[in-house]
Amino acid sequence: MMGSSWRDWVPFNWTLPSFDWSHLGEFDYGSNLGDFLDQHSLKNMTNIHSVKDLANSWEEVEAAFCNKEAFTPSKKVAAKCVGPSVSIALVPKVCILDSKSKQILCDPAKLVLTKTPGSCTHKYKSGSSWVGHECKISGGAGFSKEETIGGGNRTIPLIDIEIGYEA
Repeated sequence: MMGSSWRDWVPFNWTLPSFDWSHLGEFDYGSNLGDFLDQHSLKNMTNIHSVKDLANSWEEVEAAFCNKEAFTPSKKVAAKCVGPSVSIALVPKVCILDSKSKQILCDPAKLVLTKTPGSCTHKYKSGSSWVGHECKISGGAGFSKEETIGGGNRTIPLIDIEIGYEA
């Protein structure tokens, strides 16, 4: 995008003077830079008379734009065994209305038995992780629009529908 016009990155109709931007919805733009400038007076940030003032200003800037580095050392993880398990579930009857064939297709209720074998994990040492110091200006831009499609009550006439059941 650097060195090119915004017109190269949008559909042609959007570049016409007659284009109505309002139908796209409400445009949202936000960034941590904008939030920082809303919360701090630029005059106070540039009014520095001592090293202490500079250090305080730098701490505010760093707090707004930077993540501190973090190190998590590895840990010993003990061995663990889980015995076999058995579960029983009752799956209820399920019916589906097929509008093309005008039939109601049903699966009967059933009992499902699930057996899971036992397993063991040997002791080990987890990996350590390090995240470095990062400073960045970040933000987002776009249109916010929410639509609900469907929902509500629907009446299905059951005239001339053949009901078939297979066991």
